[in-house]
Amino acid sequence: MAISTVHFALGILAENALPAAFSASCNHFLEDCGVFSVVMAERKFVQVERQIFLAHVVIGSHDAMFIGLGLTVVGGIALFLSVVVAKNSLLPFLLSTSVFLFGVGIASPLSSATALTPFGNKAGVAAALFGFAQMAGAACGASLAAVLSNEPAVGLGIVLALTSLLALILHWRTGQPK
Repeated sequence: MAISTVHFALGILAENALPAAFSASCNHFLEDCGVFSVVMAERKFVQVERQIFLAHVVIGSHDAMFIGLGLTVVGGIALFLSVVVAKNSLLPFLLSTSVFLFGVGIASPLSSATALTPFGNKAGVAAALFGFAQMAGAACGASLAAVLSNEPAVGLGIVLALTSLLALILHWRTGQPK
């Protein structure tokens, strides 16, 4: 059960990153850069999600989770640095966000599936609790980002880098499933 609990937490951390990233990205592009299209964000999301199946089949879910979480850490740190160093520059922000979302696209479904697998006989209740925990985590993450910085992108970079690192550490501590 301990592994399920950790993967439940990993799923919450990974899944909360998507709404936060899209929300702050939209805000950053609309207010700071003046260049944004909702269709562009939706296309990027679809491209990221296509990679999940390939990663799971080729290298296995445990190693794919490490790769996904590693990419979220790199993307989160790069996002923070791109906002702080290259202020209002579109390309560094877009590239770092893409790396982060690619990692989330790998880690998020794998953590959700792993966390909910032991509860097959109560899948509806488990999924509802998982969704509630995701929304509560997203609210906490957004609140923390708002408290940490006046600029949404800076707060987002800090929160995403730290929560991604925490998720990677938690996954590393669980070890390879037996």
